[in-house]
Amino acid sequence: MAQYLISTVYNTVESGPGHIKIVVEYMNSHKDIQKHLQKCREYYFTNGFHALNDLNLEFIFNNVIEILELDSEERISCTAFKRMNPNGRVKAGYETRFEKRKEARASNRLKQETKIKEQQEIQSDILQKKIVPWEKITSLDFSVKQDNTKRNPLIVVASLIEKTPNLGGLCRTLETFNAELLVMDNFNVLKDPNFIASCVSADKWMPMKQVKVSDLQDYLLQLKQDGYSLIGVEQATHSVSLEQFKFPKKSVLVLGKEREGIPPNLLVLMDHIVEIPQYGLIRSLNVHVSGSMIIWEYVKQQVIQ
Repeated sequence: MAQYLISTVYNTVESGPGHIKIVVEYMNSHKDIQKHLQKCREYYFTNGFHALNDLNLEFIFNNVIEILELDSEERISCTAFKRMNPNGRVKAGYETRFEKRKEARASNRLKQETKIKEQQEIQSDILQKKIVPWEKITSLDFSVKQDNTKRNPLIVVASLIEKTPNLGGLCRTLETFNAELLVMDNFNVLKDPNFIASCVSADKWMPMKQVKVSDLQDYLLQLKQDGYSLIGVEQATHSVSLEQFKFPKKSVLVLGKEREGIPPNLLVLMDHIVEIPQYGLIRSLNVHVSGSMIIWEYVKQQVIQ
């Protein structure tokens, strides 16, 4: 409001102090400030209201209450004042402007309601497509726990992760993108209610393998011998930013422990170390979020071509 008033005063006089001119020029050069000033111009008390010419009983006891959206029971119409003083001055020029503004506001409200209704009609024609492909439904054997269809050669090693919601979320993400395997430390987590709620039945179809943390080093070395590239997700000295990294077809994604990351004895085994660029003050992402982002990047490069 102060910005609007100072610009109004400056524009009213032919010249003003230099510091006011600087402020006004600054405001005129910024779009956000101009939007704010436009709102102020539409405000009743800063646009055309004249305290001497426009102030009257109807405006004080009726129009102001409507403008400020106060309790309508507090309003007193001009008819009541006319009955008390038939020869008194009840209406003034401002009432005409007020009525025009009220009509314009009602018109704008009608346009907005019409636009919302049209958008709702358009959205009603948009249906969700969260369905299982028909060819998979007809070929699935529901007595078999996991789907044996050909999968994308992406293995995610999550044995270091301890929190069950993170494991459940990764299971769901990997099944969604048809990854090859999820590796975890202990299959007892499959019975955990938090895991069940997070994976949303993805564990019925997602291939999984149990590898203890103590056996993880040997397991990763075996995967390297099988032709897989080990990719660690970590903020390290020689890490490569995700948007610059090119995924090998056969990739093993190694995720670190919550807060602590990948231990040094495993980090030295990695063929590549990838990190997600971050620009905020908190330079840390949830391990499930990080894993999902990198899984999607792999899918974009190796599956969606």
